[in-house]
Amino acid sequence: MSTVASALSGIRSRFGQRTQTSAQPMQIRNKFYNDLREFTAWEPWGQRLDHHDGNNEYIGITGMFVKQFNYSAELQKLIDHGWRSASASRPAAPSLQPRSVTIGTGRGGKEIPCTLRTGFKRPAGMLNAWDHMQLFEQVGAYSFRGDRRKPELIRAARGFQPPAARADAAYMKAIAIEFVGYLKRRAIPGVNIPTEEDMAGYLINQVSPADRKLLTEYHFWRQVLSNERMHLQGMTDDSFLKGYISTTREIKKAREAADGTAGGAHAKPRNQDFMEYARETTLGFWVYALRIESGFLIKSGKGGITKQEAEIAHLGPLEWKDVYGFAGTGALGDSTVYLRNMFQQQDYKAFCQVLAQLSSVVGSVPDGHRLEAGNLVRIS
Repeated sequence: MSTVASALSGIRSRFGQRTQTSAQPMQIRNKFYNDLREFTAWEPWGQRLDHHDGNNEYIGITGMFVKQFNYSAELQKLIDHGWRSASASRPAAPSLQPRSVTIGTGRGGKEIPCTLRTGFKRPAGMLNAWDHMQLFEQVGAYSFRGDRRKPELIRAARGFQPPAARADAAYMKAIAIEFVGYLKRRAIPGVNIPTEEDMAGYLINQVSPADRKLLTEYHFWRQVLSNERMHLQGMTDDSFLKGYISTTREIKKAREAADGTAGGAHAKPRNQDFMEYARETTLGFWVYALRIESGFLIKSGKGGITKQEAEIAHLGPLEWKDVYGFAGTGALGDSTVYLRNMFQQQDYKAFCQVLAQLSSVVGSVPDGHRLEAGNLVRIS
């Protein structure tokens, strides 16, 4: 226990005390991360930029014209005019502020709950106020995302997928848990509620349940959530089955989220076993730099956003080619930042800024240890 704890303490003591060793970035010759030859190794360098939710600063893509995302005609109508089901009247000049939805109205404007929407976690059962989405600036930027997965696994997955597009077994289990919870809240007569394990088996093995009512209810539930997958404010509250990938301008936020315990439905809980948690933290996780050619600059206090995460939200997947750098936060970092080849020639200013940000979180092998096959081994 003392060995792991001392290694963990050593990493923490060195974090944040990095000094600039050269006036110019220094490449590490003939060093590669496994077989990812499209990335060049660099020594940690530079000073961390203070980008956070309290300012609008981000690492921009030099000389790039930001392509504005075009929503479908149906969604654009919701953004422009707001979602006002069964409203008694409309103001002459629509407000840009979020407004509550009324599914149905009775005498005196009293809301009548819609029975089709019962069972959802939200009172009205559906997200509203789509007009808030035009409040957010669309930017081209290099942003950051923490992840437990190693770079080779990100490449194997062809980059990052938004929750709505994920089909891996772990997420199918999360979907099953959410759907079974919905069925229990709704209590539909004639529908037998499966166990979470059985429902996960249906989804993972792509087998339709024999209960046709259950199948119909599942497709209805997915359709409602699919209709909301592009709702920005809803995504910041709960990313479950949303269409966005969350990234952040603030490198410290990315590092905090790298262990997989931050945000999202069924986020990985912190390991309660101290020895295993210490081992995981000592080895470290990963922070990735991502090139986002059109993302939404999210700020708390605007459009109903409450979280202060300095987020840049990207609609749709980010491919492997959009990964422009990465660094390990613990011993796996090995005092090395990896950046995509030719990045410095392509955009030198952004290259230096991304290198400085990743350098502020990269880890190192503790004294008296070495890395061997991805494990930390004490030198005897």
